[in-house]
Amino acid sequence: MVRVDDEVRYFVLRAEVAAHYKPVGFEEELRCEEIAVAIWQRRRLLRYDSGQIARSLAQHRSIVRTTSSAQGDAGVGNDPELDAITDHLLLLSKEDLDRRSRSDSLITKRLNFAIAEMARLQVQRGVRPNSSLLL
Repeated sequence: MVRVDDEVRYFVLRAEVAAHYKPVGFEEELRCEEIAVAIWQRRRLLRYDSGQIARSLAQHRSIVRTTSSAQGDAGVGNDPELDAITDHLLLLSKEDLDRRSRSDSLITKRLNFAIAEMARLQVQRGVRPNSSLLL
């Protein structure tokens, strides 16, 4: 289920991409859509990473709190043992890392292809391409 605010954010992004590239014709419109979708997917992947970290920290909050309390004022960043515990919590499993890497690679390839195609189409119609990325 797509939330309304996500839908609005996507259409705002899509409008920003269109304003950036000023597409003319069906093919350029299609490339704008592909660019917007790829950017949206990359942003979702970053939110997924943040969510995984937050969930892992929440699941292990008692360990972190107990260790932190035992260390007194040392806290995170000052105690190598506590840092090792929290750093470990931020790592994805091998399966999650592999899946995330494949997704990121595929999205990046699609984004780069769509941007290159947009530039090619714009050069073809005699316009200097606007290829700076909106990430």
